[in-house]
Amino acid sequence: MSFDEITARYKQDGFRRLSWEEYEEALKLLLQKIEDYLEKNSLRVDAVVPILRGGAFPGTYLAYKLNLLRVVPVQYKYFYDDGKIELRQLLGLPEGLQLPESPTFLLVENNHCFGLTANTAAKDIKDKFPQTKLIYAADYMDYSYQKNDYADALFYGKLNNLKLFLVDFVVRSNFKEVCSVAFYKVSHSNTLCN
Repeated sequence: MSFDEITARYKQDGFRRLSWEEYEEALKLLLQKIEDYLEKNSLRVDAVVPILRGGAFPGTYLAYKLNLLRVVPVQYKYFYDDGKIELRQLLGLPEGLQLPESPTFLLVENNHCFGLTANTAAKDIKDKFPQTKLIYAADYMDYSYQKNDYADALFYGKLNNLKLFLVDFVVRSNFKEVCSVAFYKVSHSNTLCN
C-alpha cells in the first residue's frame, strides 16, 4: 500500500499546518520549561546539541534565547538495505571540545515520535562524556511516548499524536516503502501536530 493510499484514510480536516506563530508558542513553552529546570537545579548549559536536520530550528532558537554560543550539531540517518534498517551516525561530537569536566548538554530534536534517533544520540553523548548532565528537549513530542533512556531530564513544547499515524502506516504498508517514503515525508512536515 502506498503512502497516498494510507493517508487517504485520514480526513483532511484531521490535519493542519502549523503557523509560525503556533510553532513559536511551542518553542516558548519549551524554553520556559528548560529555564525553570536550569534555575531550580542551579545549572548552566555548556553546549546545545541539535540533532540535524530537524533539531536545527529549535536548537538554534534555544541557543539564542539562552544566550549560548556553543552549538555542536550531531546527525544521524536511517539506511535501508536488503530489508535491514540501520541508524548510522553521520556527524558526532568533535574531539577537543573545551568543556568542564562534567558538562551539561542540551540535546534538541524536533517532532519526537518514538525517539529512537534522540535516544541513540543521547547514548552516544553519555558514552563520550560519562559525567555529563544531559537535558533532552523536543519542540513537539508524542502523547504516548515521552521517553529518553539516557537523558537526565526531558522537556517538550507541546504534545502531538504523530506516533498513532506512523503505527497505522507501518501496519498497513510495505515496511521498505514506509522507511523510504513515509518517515521522510512525515518527519519533515508540520502537518500532524494538534
